[in-house]
Amino acid sequence: MSEVISLEVIQEIARQYGYWAIFLGISLENAGVPLPGETITLVGGFLAGSGELDYGLVFGCAVGGAILGDNFGYWLGKWGGWSLLVKIGRLFRISEAQLQEVK
Repeated sequence: MSEVISLEVIQEIARQYGYWAIFLGISLENAGVPLPGETITLVGGFLAGSGELDYGLVFGCAVGGAILGDNFGYWLGKWGGWSLLVKIGRLFRISEAQLQEVK
């Protein structure tokens, strides 16, 4: 898995898709998907420092993505609640009893 989401892969995706990659990556990370959000932000800052991207737009995409992802995660939990968590847990072979332990 570390090969799939290496720094080089993140950097190449950010170079190819620019601001959209930063926005989407931060959104997904803040919604609960296990992505390296801090690394995505740092890569955006690095690309801005090298002149490939604009600092203000990188900052705006990171903040906007964080707000959108946080709100999406909140509403997903509010509407789906415990039953959604149990359904998702089954996909990863996590029983309801195991979820109760960490609750």
